[in-house]
Amino acid sequence: MIAILSFSIAIIIIHPRKRKKWTYIDDILQVSLTLSITNALGHVFSVKLLNPLLNEVFHRNETFIIPTHFLLKAIVYVWVTGLVFYALLNFYSLTKLQFKNTLLNKNNNHNTKNLNSITFIGKNKNEHLSLRAKNLLYIKSLGHYIEIVYKNEFNAKIDSKTLRLSMNETEQLVELYPYIIRCHKSYFVNTIHVKNIISNASKYQAVVKHIAILIPISKEKITHIEKALSK
Repeated sequence: MIAILSFSIAIIIIHPRKRKKWTYIDDILQVSLTLSITNALGHVFSVKLLNPLLNEVFHRNETFIIPTHFLLKAIVYVWVTGLVFYALLNFYSLTKLQFKNTLLNKNNNHNTKNLNSITFIGKNKNEHLSLRAKNLLYIKSLGHYIEIVYKNEFNAKIDSKTLRLSMNETEQLVELYPYIIRCHKSYFVNTIHVKNIISNASKYQAVVKHIAILIPISKEKITHIEKALSK
């Protein structure tokens, strides 16, 4: 019970906010904070509850102190309980997101006009982006987030949007768009906007139109990218 309470408090304290990106450092911080809160609550539980209970109810003058071996067990319980709780939360979040994406894909399959646009739905509340698929330039991984860089069709400027999505979840969203290719473990690129490919010491990079940036291409993907450019 203390482990679950501690984990819940840790989530409340460092829960992802709209303007705060959730990174791997936050994962480590969450675990560390949970352990600290568990330790504190354990002492509070013994001093404020067990000791008065021993004195007043059982009329014993003994003072209960948490032994070291019990504290070590509590830490193990926190890790196990926290991992299970964390896995359940992520499973729920992933299932909810996949359900939304499945509905989007079904709509796209039934109506080919929808293939002109693409919608990204992030895991945070009210987090989404809709745009013309051909206006997308590239997508970059930012830990638990992705950065979507695209050409704004209203003012012709280059804009970007950060959403809480993994690269694998993003890959499911763009699978209907053959010109949007995962060229690297941390990048997707829209081959419509690739000007050319440059190589240097067995490293490949895509030159993207409209922006002064080079997108890395892994060796396993270079053939796929070249085929897409030749069409």
